[in-house]
Amino acid sequence: MKNKWVIILSVIAIGVLFLFLGLRNRDNNNAVTVQYGKISQIVAATGKIEGLNQAELSAKITGRIKRILVKERDIVKTNQPLVLLDSEELDAQVKEAETIFSQAERNYKRAKNLYRDGIISKKEYDDSEDEYKKSKASLEYLKAMLANTIIRAPFSGTIVRKYKEEGEVISSLGTPETILLIADVSKIKAKVEVDESDIGKLKIDQTASVTTDTYPGERFYGKIAKIGMMVGKKLIKSNDPKEIMDKKVLETEIELNPTEKLTLGMTVDAKIIVVEKEKALIVAKKAVQRDESGEILYVLNNGKKEKRRIKTGERDDVHVEVVEGVKEGEKISILPKE
Repeated sequence: MKNKWVIILSVIAIGVLFLFLGLRNRDNNNAVTVQYGKISQIVAATGKIEGLNQAELSAKITGRIKRILVKERDIVKTNQPLVLLDSEELDAQVKEAETIFSQAERNYKRAKNLYRDGIISKKEYDDSEDEYKKSKASLEYLKAMLANTIIRAPFSGTIVRKYKEEGEVISSLGTPETILLIADVSKIKAKVEVDESDIGKLKIDQTASVTTDTYPGERFYGKIAKIGMMVGKKLIKSNDPKEIMDKKVLETEIELNPTEKLTLGMTVDAKIIVVEKEKALIVAKKAVQRDESGEILYVLNNGKKEKRRIKTGERDDVHVEVVEGVKEGEKISILPKE
Protein backbone atom coordinates (compact mmCIF):
# COMPACT_ATOMS: atom_id res chain seq x y z
CA MET A 1 0.00 0.00 0.00
CA LYS A 2 2.86 2.33 0.90
CA ASN A 3 4.54 1.70 -2.47
CA LYS A 4 1.28 2.48 -4.24
CA TRP A 5 1.07 5.93 -2.65
CA VAL A 6 4.73 6.58 -3.47
CA ILE A 7 4.00 5.85 -7.15
CA ILE A 8 0.89 8.07 -7.16
CA LEU A 9 2.74 10.97 -5.53
CA SER A 10 5.62 10.56 -7.98
CA VAL A 11 3.25 10.73 -10.94
CA ILE A 12 1.59 13.85 -9.54
CA ALA A 13 4.98 15.50 -8.96
CA ILE A 14 6.11 14.72 -12.51
CA GLY A 15 2.83 16.11 -13.86
CA VAL A 16 3.23 19.32 -11.88
CA LEU A 17 6.80 19.64 -13.15
CA PHE A 18 5.75 19.22 -16.78
CA LEU A 19 2.91 21.70 -16.28
CA PHE A 20 5.34 24.24 -14.81
CA LEU A 21 7.80 23.75 -17.65
CA GLY A 22 5.00 23.99 -20.19
CA LEU A 23 3.73 27.26 -18.75
CA ARG A 24 7.24 28.66 -18.61
CA ASN A 25 7.90 27.68 -22.22
CA ARG A 26 4.56 29.14 -23.27
CA ASP A 27 5.52 32.42 -21.60
CA ASN A 28 8.86 32.32 -23.41
CA ASN A 29 7.17 31.52 -26.70
CA ASN A 30 4.73 34.39 -26.25
CA ALA A 31 7.36 37.03 -25.54
CA VAL A 32 10.20 38.58 -27.53
CA THR A 33 13.11 40.77 -26.46
CA VAL A 34 13.87 44.21 -27.86
CA GLN A 35 17.43 44.07 -29.18
CA TYR A 36 19.82 45.61 -31.65
CA GLY A 37 20.11 43.82 -34.96
CA LYS A 38 20.13 44.14 -38.73
CA ILE A 39 17.13 45.17 -40.82
CA SER A 40 17.44 43.80 -44.35
CA GLN A 41 15.04 43.16 -47.18
CA ILE A 42 15.76 42.17 -50.75
CA VAL A 43 13.56 42.02 -53.85
CA ALA A 44 14.60 39.33 -56.33
CA ALA A 45 14.11 39.66 -60.08
CA THR A 46 15.26 38.14 -63.38
CA GLY A 47 16.40 40.10 -66.40
CA LYS A 48 18.77 40.61 -69.29
CA ILE A 49 21.79 42.83 -69.94
CA GLU A 50 21.26 45.69 -72.40
CA GLY A 51 23.13 48.78 -73.45
CA LEU A 52 22.13 51.87 -71.48
CA ASN A 53 20.87 53.26 -74.78
CA GLN A 54 19.73 50.57 -77.21
CA ALA A 55 17.58 50.52 -80.34
CA GLU A 56 16.35 48.04 -82.94
CA LEU A 57 16.63 49.67 -86.35
CA SER A 58 13.98 48.92 -88.97
CA ALA A 59 12.76 50.49 -92.21
CA LYS A 60 9.89 52.99 -92.30
CA ILE A 61 9.06 51.95 -95.86
CA THR A 62 8.81 48.68 -97.76
CA GLY A 63 11.82 48.03 -99.96
CA ARG A 64 14.79 45.87 -100.89
CA ILE A 65 18.04 46.20 -98.94
CA LYS A 66 20.61 47.49 -101.42
CA ARG A 67 23.61 47.80 -99.08
CA ILE A 68 24.43 47.34 -95.42
CA LEU A 69 27.29 49.71 -94.73
CA VAL A 70 28.36 48.30 -91.34
CA LYS A 71 29.13 44.99 -89.68
CA GLU A 72 28.80 43.72 -86.13
CA ARG A 73 31.10 45.42 -83.59
CA ASP A 74 31.50 48.52 -85.80
CA ILE A 75 31.45 51.79 -83.84
CA VAL A 76 29.22 54.41 -85.45
CA LYS A 77 28.38 58.08 -84.96
CA THR A 78 25.02 59.82 -84.65
CA ASN A 79 23.28 60.23 -88.05
CA GLN A 80 25.80 58.00 -89.84
CA PRO A 81 24.22 56.06 -92.78
CA LEU A 82 23.99 52.37 -91.91
CA VAL A 83 21.63 50.78 -94.46
CA LEU A 84 20.63 51.78 -98.00
CA LEU A 85 17.34 50.59 -99.50
CA ASP A 86 16.77 50.45 -103.24
CA SER A 87 15.67 53.99 -104.18
CA GLU A 88 15.56 53.87 -107.98
CA GLU A 89 11.76 54.00 -108.27
CA LEU A 90 11.42 56.74 -105.64
CA ASP A 91 14.16 58.79 -107.33
CA ALA A 92 12.10 58.76 -110.54
CA GLN A 93 8.91 59.70 -108.66
CA VAL A 94 10.65 62.62 -106.95
CA LYS A 95 11.96 63.95 -110.26
CA GLU A 96 8.50 63.71 -111.80
CA ALA A 97 6.97 65.43 -108.76
CA GLU A 98 9.55 68.22 -108.99
CA THR A 99 8.58 68.86 -112.60
CA ILE A 100 4.86 68.94 -111.74
CA PHE A 101 5.50 71.25 -108.78
CA SER A 102 7.62 73.67 -110.87
CA GLN A 103 4.84 73.96 -113.43
CA ALA A 104 2.17 74.38 -110.73
CA GLU A 105 4.24 77.07 -109.03
CA ARG A 106 4.60 79.05 -112.27
CA ASN A 107 0.87 78.74 -112.96
CA TYR A 108 0.04 79.89 -109.45
CA LYS A 109 2.27 82.96 -109.65
CA ARG A 110 0.82 83.88 -113.05
CA ALA A 111 -2.77 83.37 -111.79
CA LYS A 112 -2.02 85.57 -108.80
CA ASN A 113 -1.02 88.46 -111.03
CA LEU A 114 -3.94 87.92 -113.40
CA TYR A 115 -6.44 87.83 -110.52
CA ARG A 116 -4.97 91.01 -109.07
CA ASP A 117 -5.47 92.71 -112.43
CA GLY A 118 -9.04 91.42 -112.68
CA ILE A 119 -8.39 89.26 -115.71
CA ILE A 120 -9.37 85.87 -114.21
CA SER A 121 -12.09 84.90 -111.73
CA LYS A 122 -11.65 84.06 -108.05
CA LYS A 123 -12.45 80.42 -108.79
CA GLU A 124 -9.68 80.19 -111.40
CA TYR A 125 -7.24 81.70 -108.94
CA ASP A 126 -8.34 79.32 -106.15
CA ASP A 127 -8.02 76.31 -108.45
CA SER A 128 -4.48 77.36 -109.33
CA GLU A 129 -3.60 77.79 -105.65
CA ASP A 130 -5.04 74.35 -104.77
CA GLU A 131 -3.03 72.69 -107.54
CA TYR A 132 0.13 74.40 -106.29
CA LYS A 133 -0.44 73.24 -102.68
CA LYS A 134 -1.23 69.68 -103.70
CA SER A 135 1.87 69.36 -105.87
CA LYS A 136 4.02 70.82 -103.10
CA ALA A 137 2.65 68.38 -100.53
CA SER A 138 3.15 65.47 -102.91
CA LEU A 139 6.77 66.48 -103.55
CA GLU A 140 7.51 66.84 -99.84
CA TYR A 141 5.98 63.42 -99.12
CA LEU A 142 8.02 61.71 -101.83
CA LYS A 143 11.21 63.42 -100.64
CA ALA A 144 10.52 62.15 -97.11
CA MET A 145 9.98 58.65 -98.50
CA LEU A 146 13.27 58.92 -100.39
CA ALA A 147 15.07 60.04 -97.22
CA ASN A 148 13.71 56.92 -95.51
CA THR A 149 15.64 54.73 -97.93
CA ILE A 150 18.70 55.65 -95.85
CA ILE A 151 18.63 54.23 -92.30
CA ARG A 152 20.88 56.27 -90.03
CA ALA A 153 22.30 55.80 -86.54
CA PRO A 154 19.99 57.47 -83.99
CA PHE A 155 22.92 57.87 -81.58
CA SER A 156 26.60 57.02 -81.30
CA GLY A 157 27.20 53.41 -80.35
CA THR A 158 28.19 49.94 -81.48
CA ILE A 159 26.47 47.64 -83.97
CA VAL A 160 25.65 44.72 -81.72
CA ARG A 161 23.82 42.47 -84.16
CA LYS A 162 22.87 42.25 -87.83
CA TYR A 163 19.57 40.49 -88.52
CA LYS A 164 19.17 40.94 -92.31
CA GLU A 165 21.31 40.60 -95.41
CA GLU A 166 21.66 42.62 -98.62
CA GLY A 167 18.99 41.73 -101.18
CA GLU A 168 16.27 40.91 -98.64
CA VAL A 169 12.92 42.70 -98.97
CA ILE A 170 11.78 44.54 -95.84
CA SER A 171 8.10 45.22 -95.20
CA SER A 172 6.91 48.24 -93.25
CA LEU A 173 3.52 46.64 -92.64
CA GLY A 174 2.64 44.96 -89.34
CA THR A 175 5.47 44.34 -86.85
CA PRO A 176 8.66 46.16 -87.94
CA GLU A 177 11.45 43.87 -89.16
CA THR A 178 14.67 44.59 -87.30
CA ILE A 179 17.68 45.03 -89.56
CA LEU A 180 20.33 46.09 -87.04
CA LEU A 181 20.65 46.35 -83.26
CA ILE A 182 22.65 49.35 -82.04
CA ALA A 183 23.65 50.01 -78.44
CA ASP A 184 25.75 52.41 -76.43
CA VAL A 185 27.96 49.82 -74.72
CA SER A 186 30.05 52.35 -72.80
CA LYS A 187 27.46 51.82 -70.07
CA ILE A 188 25.23 48.81 -69.50
CA LYS A 189 22.03 48.11 -67.64
CA ALA A 190 20.07 45.11 -66.44
CA LYS A 191 16.43 45.32 -67.48
CA VAL A 192 14.66 43.15 -64.91
CA GLU A 193 11.07 42.10 -64.21
CA VAL A 194 9.88 42.78 -60.66
CA ASP A 195 6.79 40.96 -59.38
CA GLU A 196 3.84 43.31 -58.91
CA SER A 197 3.65 42.43 -55.19
CA ASP A 198 7.07 44.09 -54.69
CA ILE A 199 6.49 47.25 -56.75
CA GLY A 200 5.75 49.44 -53.72
CA LYS A 201 9.19 48.67 -52.27
CA LEU A 202 11.15 50.11 -55.20
CA LYS A 203 12.82 53.53 -55.27
CA ILE A 204 15.23 55.24 -57.65
CA ASP A 205 18.92 54.89 -56.62
CA GLN A 206 18.39 51.76 -54.52
CA THR A 207 21.50 49.54 -54.59
CA ALA A 208 21.24 46.33 -56.56
CA SER A 209 23.48 43.48 -57.60
CA VAL A 210 23.27 40.96 -60.43
CA THR A 211 24.75 37.51 -60.87
CA THR A 212 25.07 35.25 -63.88
CA ASP A 213 25.85 31.56 -64.39
CA THR A 214 28.80 32.61 -66.55
CA TYR A 215 30.66 34.00 -63.51
CA PRO A 216 29.48 31.90 -60.53
CA GLY A 217 29.98 33.56 -57.15
CA GLU A 218 30.71 36.98 -58.65
CA ARG A 219 28.40 39.97 -58.13
CA PHE A 220 28.08 43.09 -60.28
CA TYR A 221 26.68 46.18 -58.58
CA GLY A 222 24.61 49.16 -59.68
CA LYS A 223 21.59 51.31 -58.81
CA ILE A 224 17.98 51.50 -59.94
CA ALA A 225 17.85 54.13 -62.70
CA LYS A 226 14.31 53.71 -64.00
CA ILE A 227 11.06 52.17 -62.74
CA GLY A 228 8.41 51.31 -65.33
CA MET A 229 4.97 52.90 -65.31
CA MET A 230 2.83 49.97 -66.45
CA VAL A 231 2.52 46.39 -65.21
CA GLY A 232 2.61 43.72 -67.91
CA LYS A 233 3.04 39.99 -68.51
CA LYS A 234 6.28 38.24 -67.60
CA LEU A 235 8.44 37.84 -70.72
CA ILE A 236 11.66 36.40 -69.29
CA LYS A 237 10.93 32.74 -68.64
CA SER A 238 12.28 30.92 -65.61
CA ASN A 239 14.10 27.58 -65.71
CA ASP A 240 11.87 26.41 -62.87
CA PRO A 241 8.90 24.49 -64.39
CA LYS A 242 6.89 25.08 -61.20
CA GLU A 243 6.90 28.85 -61.66
CA ILE A 244 3.60 30.30 -62.83
CA MET A 245 4.32 32.08 -66.09
CA ASP A 246 1.32 34.41 -66.22
CA LYS A 247 2.71 36.61 -63.46
CA LYS A 248 2.27 40.36 -63.63
CA VAL A 249 5.58 42.24 -63.51
CA LEU A 250 7.02 45.73 -63.79
CA GLU A 251 10.12 46.40 -65.89
CA THR A 252 12.86 48.05 -63.85
CA GLU A 253 16.27 49.21 -65.10
CA ILE A 254 19.44 48.83 -63.06
CA GLU A 255 22.37 50.92 -64.29
CA LEU A 256 25.47 48.82 -63.64
CA ASN A 257 29.01 49.85 -62.82
CA PRO A 258 31.36 49.56 -65.84
CA THR A 259 32.59 46.02 -66.53
CA GLU A 260 33.82 44.15 -69.58
CA LYS A 261 32.54 40.79 -68.35
CA LEU A 262 28.80 41.23 -68.87
CA THR A 263 27.65 40.79 -72.46
CA LEU A 264 24.49 42.19 -74.02
CA GLY A 265 21.65 39.68 -73.99
CA MET A 266 23.07 37.76 -71.02
CA THR A 267 20.42 36.53 -68.54
CA VAL A 268 20.99 37.66 -64.94
CA ASP A 269 19.44 37.27 -61.51
CA ALA A 270 19.09 40.57 -59.64
CA LYS A 271 18.79 41.38 -55.96
CA ILE A 272 17.54 44.86 -55.15
CA ILE A 273 18.29 46.03 -51.61
CA VAL A 274 15.11 47.83 -50.55
CA VAL A 275 15.99 48.01 -46.83
CA GLU A 276 19.39 47.68 -45.16
CA LYS A 277 20.39 48.97 -41.72
CA GLU A 278 23.22 47.30 -39.81
CA LYS A 279 22.34 48.48 -36.28
CA ALA A 280 18.70 49.08 -35.48
CA LEU A 281 16.62 48.56 -32.33
CA ILE A 282 14.31 45.79 -33.54
CA VAL A 283 11.36 43.76 -32.39
CA ALA A 284 9.50 40.92 -34.08
CA LYS A 285 7.01 42.20 -36.62
CA LYS A 286 4.25 40.05 -35.12
CA ALA A 287 4.60 41.88 -31.78
CA VAL A 288 3.65 45.27 -33.23
CA GLN A 289 -0.07 45.95 -32.89
CA ARG A 290 -2.31 48.85 -33.83
CA ASP A 291 -5.10 50.77 -32.18
CA GLU A 292 -7.13 53.75 -33.34
CA SER A 293 -4.17 56.10 -32.77
CA GLY A 294 -1.31 54.16 -34.28
CA GLU A 295 1.23 51.44 -33.53
CA ILE A 296 1.74 49.99 -30.04
CA LEU A 297 3.63 47.30 -28.15
CA TYR A 298 2.64 45.49 -24.97
CA VAL A 299 5.69 45.54 -22.67
CA LEU A 300 5.88 42.84 -20.00
CA ASN A 301 6.56 44.37 -16.60
CA ASN A 302 6.46 42.06 -13.54
CA GLY A 303 4.12 39.71 -15.36
CA LYS A 304 1.76 42.47 -16.40
CA LYS A 305 1.26 44.00 -19.84
CA GLU A 306 1.96 47.69 -20.21
CA LYS A 307 0.62 49.38 -23.34
CA ARG A 308 3.38 51.43 -24.95
CA ARG A 309 2.93 53.74 -27.91
CA ILE A 310 5.85 53.55 -30.35
CA LYS A 311 7.34 55.09 -33.47
CA THR A 312 8.68 52.68 -36.07
CA GLY A 313 11.27 53.06 -38.81
CA GLU A 314 12.49 50.52 -41.34
CA ARG A 315 11.05 47.02 -41.55
CA ASP A 316 11.64 43.75 -43.33
CA ASP A 317 9.63 40.54 -43.54
CA VAL A 318 10.43 39.55 -39.93
CA HIS A 319 11.48 42.60 -37.91
CA VAL A 320 10.44 46.22 -37.32
CA GLU A 321 12.78 48.99 -36.23
CA VAL A 322 11.49 50.86 -33.16
CA VAL A 323 12.88 54.41 -33.01
CA GLU A 324 10.92 55.57 -29.99
CA GLY A 325 8.97 53.98 -27.11
CA VAL A 326 11.02 51.01 -25.88
CA LYS A 327 14.57 50.19 -24.76
CA GLU A 328 16.97 47.36 -25.48
CA GLY A 329 16.34 44.30 -23.32
CA GLU A 330 12.66 44.91 -22.60
CA LYS A 331 10.30 41.94 -23.02
CA ILE A 332 7.39 42.35 -25.40
CA SER A 333 4.23 40.25 -25.57
CA ILE A 334 3.34 38.90 -28.99
CA LEU A 335 -0.13 37.80 -27.94
CA PRO A 336 -3.14 39.72 -29.25
CA LYS A 337 -4.55 42.41 -26.99
CA GLU A 338 -6.52 40.84 -24.12
